[in-house]
Amino acid sequence: MIRQIAYITLFLLLFSTSNYSQWFQQTSGTSSDLRSIENTENEIVYIAGGSGTLLKSTNGGDVWFSLVSGTSNGLWDIEFINNNIGYCVGVGGTILKTTDGGLTWFPQNSGTTETLYCIFIVDANNLYIGSTFGTILKSIDGGEEWSIQNLGNYGHIVDMHFLNHDIGFACGIGFAIKTTDGGTNWIQMDTGGIQDNWFPSVYFQNPNVGYIISGYGDPYGWSTGQISKTNDGGNNWIQLYAGANFLSDIVFLSENLAFVVGIGGMILKTTNTGSDWLIEDTPTNNFLFDIDFSIPIGGYVDGFAVGEDGIILKRDEISSVKQDETFITNYNLSQNYPNPFNPSTTIRFTISDLRFTTLKVYDLLGREVVTLVNEEKLAGSFEVEFIGKELPSGIYFYQLRAGNYIESRKMVLLK
Repeated sequence: MIRQIAYITLFLLLFSTSNYSQWFQQTSGTSSDLRSIENTENEIVYIAGGSGTLLKSTNGGDVWFSLVSGTSNGLWDIEFINNNIGYCVGVGGTILKTTDGGLTWFPQNSGTTETLYCIFIVDANNLYIGSTFGTILKSIDGGEEWSIQNLGNYGHIVDMHFLNHDIGFACGIGFAIKTTDGGTNWIQMDTGGIQDNWFPSVYFQNPNVGYIISGYGDPYGWSTGQISKTNDGGNNWIQLYAGANFLSDIVFLSENLAFVVGIGGMILKTTNTGSDWLIEDTPTNNFLFDIDFSIPIGGYVDGFAVGEDGIILKRDEISSVKQDETFITNYNLSQNYPNPFNPSTTIRFTISDLRFTTLKVYDLLGREVVTLVNEEKLAGSFEVEFIGKELPSGIYFYQLRAGNYIESRKMVLLK
């Protein structure tokens, strides 16, 4: 039983706008280029990079330790479904999967030896990978099998972002494309107004409003960096920022708050949907490839940026809170009530915008018990009734996933 509550709860988190250096360098223990970083939950963070490098932290990045990837191939992207299940992609058609939090990685057959640049996880079964020369790999069974789709006259696909099972976006060298039918067909977005030849990152908040990073020239030599926005699904673009530094990745924490990274240790920040961009102080001139933030916990988020020569930067919001800037996040998974319960309990959750959403219950061994929600949902607050009449007494966990937001809580069935 699901019923939508007729209001949306907004949670306000306050952050510093001081010019004092918000980013601090951490010890990675490697000189390999670090290409991708992924925050999961409970302060667990993963990094992938050159020469098969995999790093993990279980304390919010204070200490990093190496994982055994089983390959010397460069790894370009890493994504996790939850703390335990994740994927890496990279050079030579490499696809690695872990189901135990990175302790062991096993290769999957990609069917290609080309470089795989990016992976996007829609849900536990549906995965997309971007590769060379307009090639997209898709799996509908959690990576057991991959189908290969060649789109023809396109460059390398280096970034992808899906809103749900049907609507997705991709970009790369010289182009940006979108699908509205789950990747069966892709159409080119009109980027003619953006005079650049690189599109390294794309992010859409909904089917109409999106952002794209672009650059011109060789990112390691002469180049430029731009940030553009569309309000009509990619038909028209408005330039928000232009600078001399090549930019590589964009991440949004809310509708208003976003960060961008690039060459020369560049980190940009906006608090007004991109109308203005501030340059953050960083302790490095290294090329930064990727940026990610933790899920808000107790009103705070930690940010990480990674780049060449093993650089890891951390932005610790807990140490820099001031009441001069508003960050709005409206994702939340509430504690079930009653708890303990017998035989039924109510689970409430809130999502901020149109997202494919799952809510699942697991037993103490991590086995899935039941799927309560598995569909696209509009922004709002919801209630789900979980009935454990046929289950034994014990501890259970329920997990909400909406886009990149993941949160889990514990509940007790007591008969």
